[in-house]
Amino acid sequence: MNNIVNLKELVLKIQKRIKKFKKENEKIGEENTKIVLINPIINGLGWDIEDIDEVRYEYKNKPQDNPVDYCILIDNKPKLFIEAKSFNKDLEDHKWIGQTISYSSIAGVEWCVLTNGYEYKIYKTNAKGPVEKKLFKIVKLSELDDDESKINYTIQVLDLLSKDKFTKNIIENEWEREHVDLFIKEALEEIFNKKYNSIISSVKKYLVNKEIEISKKDIKDSLERLEIQIR
Repeated sequence: MNNIVNLKELVLKIQKRIKKFKKENEKIGEENTKIVLINPIINGLGWDIEDIDEVRYEYKNKPQDNPVDYCILIDNKPKLFIEAKSFNKDLEDHKWIGQTISYSSIAGVEWCVLTNGYEYKIYKTNAKGPVEKKLFKIVKLSELDDDESKINYTIQVLDLLSKDKFTKNIIENEWEREHVDLFIKEALEEIFNKKYNSIISSVKKYLVNKEIEISKKDIKDSLERLEIQIR
């Protein structure tokens, strides 16, 4: 719990810096972005940014490879790449996304992060499908305001990258759970849509047997509103 509290305090502190930079339209550049915004977060997540056994800078898997800004190591093996862009860069640029995933894929690193200091995009490098399917989470430290739910969500997401959680591979478990749920949801939606009319008819028949009069249109509208949970 203390780690979460400390991380929350840190995130709110970084948010104040971000607001200042945005308000003053500061062009702080990539190196300053790393020092002032990104390094504190990495350190706050439990990684020792002064220990090269944990964090390497400008890491190259092979001499001919392009360097990645940060490489997080566990037992001397690269496990997480973090690619930093300057505070003023737009992370929607597909060049940055493709570059980050490419670096990670070539090195056999399963997880990578693209950040400009206020937005963090977490990708699972070896996930099947296009880039969109590899994206796991996005958090924006610039959009927290005083919204407690947004702050808590941001903390929970960043905490998945903490030394304690990441070393235990909790992020992988979260990925698997979310994607199983997503696939099942897509399957049920497809089945539901294909058999929509028969479902309406079945509900109508059930209601008639209960001597309840509800039109098929009202049944249809109700089905579209309801969020059914199977227990």
